Amino acid sequence: MPCTKSADGSWNSVRPRRPPRAPATVPCREAGGEVPINQEMHFHDLRHTHETWLVEEKVPRVLRLERLGHERKDVDDDYSHVTDVMIARMLAALQHRWEIGGGWSWDRQSGLKVA
Repeated sequence: MPCTKSADGSWNSVRPRRPPRAPATVPCREAGGEVPINQEMHFHDLRHTHETWLVEEKVPRVLRLERLGHERKDVDDDYSHVTDVMIARMLAALQHRWEIGGGWSWDRQSGLKVA
């Protein structure tokens, strides 16, 4: 996850060690390092995908903000709190997406999204 929780309980964004807009990579022994998953897919795109999945799963805004390390800016954010039930529902939904492959995949040959 691109966020860590500090000792005081606040969330801190973890920045990738690669330059901005670097392709998302995976380790590859044959290449002697890492290779791009897809030239058109970047690290930050993964955050957008994660947020989109959370919205699709109807995860409450306050939990989405906390999960992605965003600041609470609205009055509503001050009056709502993350609960164990919210977290459990979100984790179950993300686990289900993981088990079904997220509902889509990349064709490694063409680099196109396949439904």
